[in-house]
Amino acid sequence: MKTKILLVLLLVGFMTKAQNANFKISMEYPKTNISEESNARKDLKDIKKYNDSLANLELLNSIDDNKKEEYGNKIQEIIDKYNSDNENSIYTAYEKSYSNAITKINTEILELLDSMNEDDIDIEKLKTLEKEVNNKKEDIVIFENKLQSIKDIQFLKSSSFHMFFGKRKSNAFFNILYGENAAEINFLNNNGILLGNKTGSIYSELASGNIKVIRFSIGTMVSNSSATDESEEEAFNRLATSGGNTVLNAEYPLILWSDSNNQFNFIGRALGRLTADFPAFGTQTNSFAGSGSLGIDLYADASTSNNEIRFYGNYNYARFNGSEVFRENLQIDNKNFYFGKLTAGIVIKQKVNLSVIFNTFSSEENLKSKHIIIGGSLMF
Repeated sequence: MKTKILLVLLLVGFMTKAQNANFKISMEYPKTNISEESNARKDLKDIKKYNDSLANLELLNSIDDNKKEEYGNKIQEIIDKYNSDNENSIYTAYEKSYSNAITKINTEILELLDSMNEDDIDIEKLKTLEKEVNNKKEDIVIFENKLQSIKDIQFLKSSSFHMFFGKRKSNAFFNILYGENAAEINFLNNNGILLGNKTGSIYSELASGNIKVIRFSIGTMVSNSSATDESEEEAFNRLATSGGNTVLNAEYPLILWSDSNNQFNFIGRALGRLTADFPAFGTQTNSFAGSGSLGIDLYADASTSNNEIRFYGNYNYARFNGSEVFRENLQIDNKNFYFGKLTAGIVIKQKVNLSVIFNTFSSEENLKSKHIIIGGSLMF
């Protein structure tokens, strides 16, 4: 039965929006479905096309100066359209797009209010118009949130290095790394498979959102093992990945260094985690097991110029405090212990993430480098 549940969740996980446990860092600017932004998106593609053409000319040591001048002029024409000559000019385009949308909706609201003041208006029409006004006010809130997010990102990108973020920078940080808007709750945005020694599991982040400078997320993991009862290997696999089959995460950004187009990144975060192993959710133990941890997570990556391939490394180290059953499952004696891991991975075409936890270290001897854990996910 457990295996069937695992397979169903695997299928669901790959059919839903997924994201690797490190980060899906994009070298492109924001994408949305709002019609007012279509021109900005087209301009972004044109800039990328002309930049790629220039790069190819340089690569081939071309002496076609006329072509170089032509491409350079076309890029400058687009930048001039947004009255900006800096690297964030497309962000400025989106900012104008949101502002124009807000202005347009406000004008429509005024027109509706004028209609509501007509002398011969009937009650039913008045109710309909009131509903339209309320809907448009909700649209304005959406645009205002997106506009603030763009401004926050521009504010963050004004410098390549940041430490100990405040609220505004933290919101922009999470927006860039997770594609999140601080005013929204995000669902099913972190899924993946993990394969260890005679064990397998699927992790899914069910919901996430920000409170001030801290990002909270709730996730669940379903594990399967060839053992007939709870095994040390299965418990270790959960410890090295999510920590338990039900997880509450909290993270606060500490350090960010990034070049102008996100080709190279270094990120430091403080991570807090509460975990629980409920027997009904896929563990083979018959009793509840829980833990709490507080630690640091360091992440670095480098991508090719077209972002087709991104290599990354991840260092995580935390102090754990576990319940009696939690310790029994891991076959350790101490309630408090330290545990860390080193992960390396590759993201291909911003769609496929492959990772390997290749080393673990701990204050507990039997939690030190036992075996590698292979992970994978699809990202959309």
